[in-house]
Amino acid sequence: MTIFSRKPTCPYCKNPLETTPKRKAKCPHCGQWIYVRKGEMLKEDDAQILDWLVFLDKYGITKQKIESSRNDLSKKFKAKASVHDTIWFILNSLVTTKPEQAFYEMARLANQEGKDAQSYIEQALRTQLNSYKLRGIKTVRVVGYAEEPDYSTCPDCVKLLCKKFPIDEALEKMPIPRSCTSGWCRCGYEPA
Repeated sequence: MTIFSRKPTCPYCKNPLETTPKRKAKCPHCGQWIYVRKGEMLKEDDAQILDWLVFLDKYGITKQKIESSRNDLSKKFKAKASVHDTIWFILNSLVTTKPEQAFYEMARLANQEGKDAQSYIEQALRTQLNSYKLRGIKTVRVVGYAEEPDYSTCPDCVKLLCKKFPIDEALEKMPIPRSCTSGWCRCGYEPA
């Protein structure tokens, strides 16, 4: 009895590949980059959508929401909307319900695009501080975060860790992220 095994095929040109790539690789036939997520070969757009779902799932954003938003934008643009344009669109819609989180995700996207993320981080922190102020909190202190395993707090932010600020002074001066030299500040404030 012969067991047939199908050769892997390029997700773009559908030509057979000698082996299934273990990570990002170029198709030898069409030259397109093949992305690999959980052993599955994907086109770049599909990989980007899966990557963003990791961050957006906690806000109730599904693959279907991304696809329908992309279709809506594509109709508006009269051309296929990029994944990044679609994510910007979705994040802008989240600003009204989850502003702090939306601004942090905007910072992530800006950083991925090679743009300055600081203004988005500052807006997220301003939103956080205003929320504290509305709750009657008078003083906050700077805290560091280690979201990524290889994240390290920059030397300028280390000097601010645990430093206390009256909330109005923190809102006015915004010492973080302005002092951060890492380019991707994840420090924040907590009630003191």
